Amino acid sequence: MTASRVIIASSLLFAATACGEQAAEVPEAPCPEAQVESSSAPRGDMPPNHADNRAYLETRKLSVDERCKGEAEAGKIRTAVEQLRVDGRLGAADVRNALAGLGYQAVDVSEMTAGTNFVVDLLPICLEGSVTTTATEVEAHGVYMEGGCARPSGGH
Repeated sequence: MTASRVIIASSLLFAATACGEQAAEVPEAPCPEAQVESSSAPRGDMPPNHADNRAYLETRKLSVDERCKGEAEAGKIRTAVEQLRVDGRLGAADVRNALAGLGYQAVDVSEMTAGTNFVVDLLPICLEGSVTTTATEVEAHGVYMEGGCARPSGGH
């Protein structure tokens, strides 16, 4: 490293530490288990309007507090619904009763061939998931841009 680069790097480090004082540590996020929302930007070999055609699947971004609450609620649901899976009770009535037992009122439950899908509406937080013979999935997200917590069935 040249002398000028060392001086520049030292100057930047000195400025970043507030005139020689130790830089404050960045506090941990209040909900460290919360996942960072991923970008839905198209990747690879896709048509130029691919993102526009899938915009109806975009969800409102949750605040940090909303994300934390959503992840906590998803964890409660995951535990209850996973027990149903272990017990082999995958029907819509079983899932609806388990969710009602947790105190959730606004629930949409639908049976599929190998299990049950469900949506819990805690606006502005949505909890969407499924239970099958092999897996239990629960995801917290914001409302869909088209409105509501249920995944829209079609685009524009």
